[in-house]
Amino acid sequence: MRVILILLLVSVGPVQNIRSDPIADQYISFRLATGMEGGTYYEIARFAERIGTDRYVRVVPVPTQGSWEALLLLHDKRAQFALAQWDAVLKYINYTLDSSVMAVRPLYKEYLHIIVREPLELLDVSEFAGKRVFLGPEKSGTAITANNLLEILGISPVEFQKSYMVELVTVPRLLRQDSLDIVMHVGPLGSQFVQTILDSVHCHLFSLNTPARKRITLDVRNETRLSFEIDEIPPNVYTGQAS
Repeated sequence: MRVILILLLVSVGPVQNIRSDPIADQYISFRLATGMEGGTYYEIARFAERIGTDRYVRVVPVPTQGSWEALLLLHDKRAQFALAQWDAVLKYINYTLDSSVMAVRPLYKEYLHIIVREPLELLDVSEFAGKRVFLGPEKSGTAITANNLLEILGISPVEFQKSYMVELVTVPRLLRQDSLDIVMHVGPLGSQFVQTILDSVHCHLFSLNTPARKRITLDVRNETRLSFEIDEIPPNVYTGQAS
């Protein structure tokens, strides 16, 4: 499993507070860019919204299509804070050279789950070639991480059929209809999305073999470690999980 850090980010510079309460100065509120409505990041923001109101600090969740859009909202000052995956942050900084975004703190680790439809039996990532692979919403952190992983492992984008979509609820149906072969999803251990797929579709979690693990954690040419971490899913995290 690939481990990804989820960060709380802030735009450097003065934060313009949005005061929406009729009684001036009773609440200090700020916009928090999240992921899609119903997703983990959005639910975290909703939880912060409920807690913050009791403490006179109002959090306003702003749903987006993923980490990339959340970072753009942060850059454009349309949000004061954002939740984003570290992979997406690195790509954003390298692409935009934007130095105005800084991390406040890491929140928790996320895992790249690779789910394979049965009866497919794949032993190596090279066998993903020619398969129909769901990479999450196009501007999501999942898509960035999944594409990075496949690129490092030498799988060219032209070798497999990419599938992006916003409505995650359609993914189990597409698997059952034999319209998808592989699903990649970034989420915490015990992800409800992953469990839903395992409950409703005959599929299994794919594990990278030892050569692949070495390739994504160590740059052999420069003999330097890459920013990837490998971990195993503990037993019984998911119902129906193969041992």
